[in-house]
Amino acid sequence: MERDGLPNPYFGRFRILERIGSGVMGEVLLAEQTWEGEIRRKVALKVIRPEYSQDERFRAVLFREVRILALLNHPNIVHIYDFGREKGCYYIVMEYVEGFGIDEVIRLRREGKIEIPVPIVLQIGTSVCRALDHLHRRRHLDGRPARFIHRDIRPQNILLSQEGRVKLVDFGIAKDTSLSGTLISDGAKGKLFYMAPEQVLDPENLDRRVDFFGLGMTCYELLTGIRPYEGAKDLIEVIGRVKTAQIAPLRSHRPDLPAALERILQKSLAADPERRYRSAREMGRDLQFVLERIYGGGGEAGSLVKFVRHCHPLLEQPTGPPQRAPYPSNEGSVAFDGTTEIGEGQEPPTVPTPSP
Repeated sequence: MERDGLPNPYFGRFRILERIGSGVMGEVLLAEQTWEGEIRRKVALKVIRPEYSQDERFRAVLFREVRILALLNHPNIVHIYDFGREKGCYYIVMEYVEGFGIDEVIRLRREGKIEIPVPIVLQIGTSVCRALDHLHRRRHLDGRPARFIHRDIRPQNILLSQEGRVKLVDFGIAKDTSLSGTLISDGAKGKLFYMAPEQVLDPENLDRRVDFFGLGMTCYELLTGIRPYEGAKDLIEVIGRVKTAQIAPLRSHRPDLPAALERILQKSLAADPERRYRSAREMGRDLQFVLERIYGGGGEAGSLVKFVRHCHPLLEQPTGPPQRAPYPSNEGSVAFDGTTEIGEGQEPPTVPTPSP
């Protein structure tokens, strides 16, 4: 569907408007879906490259993502509209969320352009908890518990819409943990900065608690502007820290924050899954309690719509001066930025677990 490096105007019954993003396996396009030439709506069109569409292993992963999305119906989760194949490429038609990712909010904060009010972080956290509660509680059509987990909760996968709605996206590595005897070993997957220790130590035996860890890391970064493993010199050291969840207490960076909020993040970021929250509903209740009892529900400062409107024009401005990468590599010429992704078929380097 490429012509002179740009998408052709049409892909099946979709008129391509612009490219939203692209990767090794495909691209996401903003498209206009039409019926009878008159009825139109904007959609996000995820198109898989032909070589991956023909790969049996990848198709199994893609079909898993679609099966999970098809069972979800929640205002804080992006909706799937359609799935099919066109010109040798599989595609997924999804709800188009006009807005931006939480990662862009963090970037603005690091550039000194905004402050992120605590009530905004709490509202984002409670909204994601509602989405996770729906995901974790879903059942298959025959009534069997699905036990879905997202496995990739991080700022890039949480969107803020222009209407102030929080949307959880990208279920590409989500998993149905109720299935056993799978023919494909998943291995470790996800972005290292937001991975729970067990995602590296025992990636075949995960449950919903990995999602609470990822959300805790995201809230930590929103509140402090700091990724917890900053200071590591290379990938090996980061993986070592991930395995033991070496994270400084929240109030060591933000002493102004309430102790109750620090306790919530300590619980969600516990190295031992048994010490974490047991459900998204439980974590959401605690975040909501802090929002209402300590911050009075957020008030004017907690308006997500106003916050989005404040951020939007700033995102149109040129980015600030490049920041020095906090992770110089051993080679000196290549910077490790901590966003390394462990994907299909990859295993993390072996790192000795530090003694207690």
